[in-house]
Amino acid sequence: MKKFIYAVTFFAFSQSMTNALAKEDDCNSLTGTQSEAVTFIESKLVNKNSQIEGVSIKSSICRVRGIARPSADSEIKFEVWLPESHLWTRRMKLSGTGGFSGGIPYSSLSRDVSDGFVAAGSNMGHDGGESPSWTMGHPEKVKDWGLRAHYYVATAAKNLGIPPIL
Repeated sequence: MKKFIYAVTFFAFSQSMTNALAKEDDCNSLTGTQSEAVTFIESKLVNKNSQIEGVSIKSSICRVRGIARPSADSEIKFEVWLPESHLWTRRMKLSGTGGFSGGIPYSSLSRDVSDGFVAAGSNMGHDGGESPSWTMGHPEKVKDWGLRAHYYVATAAKNLGIPPIL
């Protein structure tokens, strides 16, 4: 009887490890994927109770970082966080920043992925605070901020192969 219990325990453990490795491999395989003017530069599995940019992550996610370059002067940095498949509500939520602010909204991503969304956010095409100085001499960056950032990030997130792979 003990041999049977050990065998079942070992099998269950090896299955969970195989599933974890498959999830990590699936997540990591998204790096280098490209879509319209977009390159995914990093993808990795992030374990629950980790922190990203000082923000707590409550459940395991597949974190995908990318850059969209619809013009020569564009650099829309973004992240897509895929929740575990059993937690996914079959919805996606895209967040930006307010005003002229440029930065990925990590707090929003954490909240949204915890609520079961595929969460995506971007720097809206520029880095920095509320000063509009980044607009001077950069009409393409203004178009990114005002028109293109959400389109390219939403399209990229959808092209990742939703439903989530975790």
